[in-house]
Amino acid sequence: SDVCSSDLPGAKPYLVSVERMRFIRPVRPGDILICHARQNTCEGGYYEFSVSAEVNSQRAATGTLTLKI
Repeated sequence: SDVCSSDLPGAKPYLVSVERMRFIRPVRPGDILICHARQNTCEGGYYEFSVSAEVNSQRAATGTLTLKI
């Protein structure tokens, strides 16, 4: 069974890596940070996501996260 296509209620993902993370502008206390993630790949229980974050509709950070379930 492919763990990536299974419904895993209660599964705990673990952060495996952070790659190409770039902070474009400062984020200060009190800022509202909106985060977005898009799944790129899944192999053997490893999920890779493209991530971005914005403050006041301006991009603040981008990068790639890998999680393991």
